[in-house]
Formats: sequence, structure tokens, C-alpha cells
Amino acid sequence: MRNLLRHKPAWADMLIALMGLAVMNISHAELPFLEGDALDATTGKIVYRERHSMAPNSEGIWIMESDYLDADSELFAERSVWFDARYPERPNYRLIDYRDGFEEGATMLAGGEIELYRTIDGKKETATVRASENIPLVIDAGFSALIAGQWEALLAGKRVRFDFASSARLTTIQFRLSHQPTPDQPELERFTLEPSNWFIRMLVKPISLTYSSQNKALIGYEGLSNIRRAGGGNHEVSITFPADHQFTMRQLPSA
Repeated sequence: MRNLLRHKPAWADMLIALMGLAVMNISHAELPFLEGDALDATTGKIVYRERHSMAPNSEGIWIMESDYLDADSELFAERSVWFDARYPERPNYRLIDYRDGFEEGATMLAGGEIELYRTIDGKKETATVRASENIPLVIDAGFSALIAGQWEALLAGKRVRFDFASSARLTTIQFRLSHQPTPDQPELERFTLEPSNWFIRMLVKPISLTYSSQNKALIGYEGLSNIRRAGGGNHEVSITFPADHQFTMRQLPSA
């Protein structure tokens, strides 16, 4: 990672939103990092590798750093996420793809609104959204905070709806999240993520998420990636993380 491991040069959004980390009350020297290979859903070949780590800065703000490396282990994209303890589901974040300078992110404004932005071919565009009073608004890695907060309700059969703030599209998209029982694998909890709109559901595949029952950590992902293909569109990938890792949002400081 930039600040922890090494020095480096300076569907679509949902995969980024799934990673979180609980590393409370340990020193920086003990901080773990999480690495997973994104395999092409059709060929099984490695498309890219992602690495995640998180630690508090000097002001006590928890910052997640993510690196994206190609099959030759060359860095091609980075992401930083800043968590506000008051709104763990709505962090600020910035993602930049060095291959073509594409950039996207979100920033909480003083009035409670969220500015979404993206830069394509050097042109920056912005839009402002506000959280609904009826359903949660989720930004980027804040999705893991939503999972942690709704864990028991989901396992009890509740279908959770939320607005996802898509910086790539400069708007919000409503999704629904539901639990899929796995009686033959009690060590796992599987969830399905799909658009709330029935027409859009007919056009896109749902995303499948697998978590550890023991520590509520994400260990499997299947679906549309946030990483774009060279010829356009986004990759369909399968990612598996170690089952015993501790990267989960359930202990993220919150009010």
C-alpha cells in the first residue's frame, strides 16, 4: 500500500464498494492487507489483482487505500476512501485509472449533499445528490457498512433497498440486497445484489456476494467489475479472498 507497504507513483462501481477492514487497537506494524485475483468469468484468466489496506491518519480519520495491478503486477489504478464516523455508509473517495486518466469520486458537502464527479478525456463533470429520508444512501466502500448494519435483518429474510451513488454515472441507482440460504455450507452467508427496477434486472446479471459466517468478511464476489476493459465496457469477474481474513466494516468507528 502507499503508506504501509511500499512507495508508488502518485454494475460497474459496485465491486469497489464491497471492501472494508476492522483493524482496531493494533499498531501499524501489525496492519494486514488483503489481496485477491480478479479472474475473467468466462476464461478463468487473471484480469487484474487488487490490494486493500486501511489505517487511521494523524487526525484519527480512517483511510482505505486500494491498488489495482495488471497481470504483470504493474500498478494501473488507485483508490483512496475517507470514512466519516458519523456517516460510515457515505465516505468520501477518489479513484484514478492511470491508463487513460479516468477519475471519479464523491465528496460530502457542508450542507449534507454529496458532490459526485468524474473526469473523462480531461473533462471533469459533476452532479449533486442528497440522501433520501426513506432508504439509505451508499457511497463506494460504505456498502460494507450497510451489510454490517443490516446483517441480522438480512439473515432473517428482509430485503434491503438502498440508493447507490454512482460517480461514473453522476446519479443514484436503487438496488436491492437479499440473503440466499446455504444450508449445506453453514460457514458461509451468500447475498444477491441486483437493481430494484424490474426492467433493468432483465438486462443485467445479479451480483453474488459470499461472506464468512464467523467474521462477516467478504470472501467471494461474482459479477460486473468496476474495472473497464480496453475495448469498452466492464469486466465480468470472479474474486476469492482468504476465508480467515479480517477485512470487515463491522467495527468501523461510528456515532
